[in-house]
Amino acid sequence: MFEELKRSYLGVFNIFQRYWLAYGGWKAIVFSPYFHGALLLSLALEHTWADGDWWNTAITILPSVIGFSLGGFAIWLGFGDEKFRQLISHRNDEEPASPYIELSATFAHFIVIQLIALIAALIAQGTAFSLPLDHWLIGIFEASAMPADLIPTYLAPLFHFFGYLLFVYALMTALAATLAVFRVASWFEKFRNMPESADEETSSKETSEKN
Repeated sequence: MFEELKRSYLGVFNIFQRYWLAYGGWKAIVFSPYFHGALLLSLALEHTWADGDWWNTAITILPSVIGFSLGGFAIWLGFGDEKFRQLISHRNDEEPASPYIELSATFAHFIVIQLIALIAALIAQGTAFSLPLDHWLIGIFEASAMPADLIPTYLAPLFHFFGYLLFVYALMTALAATLAVFRVASWFEKFRNMPESADEETSSKETSEKN
């Protein structure tokens, strides 16, 4: 029983590790323009997450965004013909992943971020209440000489900012998913026109030689 439980957890860990490495890890997030835009928007909209119930908006919007990203992922998996998928699935030895896996990991990243943002919003909604004076956390604060207002004054704004940042980043990934589908379409257009271009060049060369 424990071996089976261990294998199931290892399987989940391994597939997450493969996705994370194919996506590019933390470096891909740190250098992402979408993350930079989400960070700037979160800082600019401080009044929204500091004073307002931002999680209600997130819980309303994110399920539709997740559905949109899943639809884009499905389009990507079924896009093109077998020859096109075989071409973009080719990987050199020095490359960590093929273009097919890299773009699949990108879509997976979009959906993972959106799900984490939704979970963060649900947690924020579920913990938006004041602690009673006889709560066990208040006793811990008093025993350790920590201020009783540590959570509402210091920790809560930090968690609200992080949750709102995830929410805005999740919205930005919807834009990234749209552009990713367009990128695939441009790949497919280039792939379809490659033989025609080659034939035109060959035909033009033969015509010039005859003249």
